[in-house]
Amino acid sequence: MPRLATGNVYERRGKWFARLTIGTKKRQSFMLETCKDERSAVARQAILAELAAKLRKCGRDDIAPDIIKRAAVRDGKALDEVRKAVDMIASGQVVQKNLTPTIEQIGKRWTSGELADLYPDRVKRRRSAETNRYVLDKYVYPMVGDVAIDKFTLDHAEAVMRSLPPRLSPNSRRSVAQLVYRICSLAVLPLRHIAVHPLPRGFVPRYQAGKAKGWLYPDEDAMLLGCTQVPLEWRLFYGFLHREGMRRSEALNTRWSEINLDLGAIVLDVNKTDGATRQVWSERNEMR
Repeated sequence: MPRLATGNVYERRGKWFARLTIGTKKRQSFMLETCKDERSAVARQAILAELAAKLRKCGRDDIAPDIIKRAAVRDGKALDEVRKAVDMIASGQVVQKNLTPTIEQIGKRWTSGELADLYPDRVKRRRSAETNRYVLDKYVYPMVGDVAIDKFTLDHAEAVMRSLPPRLSPNSRRSVAQLVYRICSLAVLPLRHIAVHPLPRGFVPRYQAGKAKGWLYPDEDAMLLGCTQVPLEWRLFYGFLHREGMRRSEALNTRWSEINLDLGAIVLDVNKTDGATRQVWSERNEMR
């Protein structure tokens, strides 16, 4: 039996983590989502250390971090499948890497911008790539990241949705479903790894109207702008948003080249919806 990887467990903000030294690399931390106390965390850390040692013995430290990450968040039958896969790798039964890419491999090529560079007519570069990457890392890859795209089914996608925490809003759940659906769409076109989309068109939940948005009445606006307890720069910012109707992010990203003082207009070449050029007119312009 190979020597177990050294490591320990620790708690941070109510979550348990295992820290392991994998190969010759520095220690890496893995969140143990299913562990609720120190005893279960120590037990899971021992399993992770055993898997790391087996992979080290057969010279597969290169794939150890991804496998350990999946073993850290899975439980029951799903964890047994990871352990079985490691045993097959260690025994030499897996002699060739699957040439069909996995959900995670396709997703990372997309969020990194690689697909946008290779297929500019099919894949657009999105400013939301960082957010998409975070959502995929947190909710999708731990569940189905290692599933080859040609083996991916509706059951896998439904498993992702069932695993989402209850606290997520309906539209946040919809966003996760959209990302899963998009990865499968990319596998069909332009990547052409599969011929038919594995998910039905109705898989993504319908958008639900959000909460009513608040708005300041004129007397409330006057009270806010006249309140000296609020820093002047913040009062100017609030007043600007209230009068121009811009999103906060749009106002923060505004450049002098987008402002036309003669016309009293702001041209937003880049906006949240990635739509066509949008103009924001000032009150002075409306009164002309």
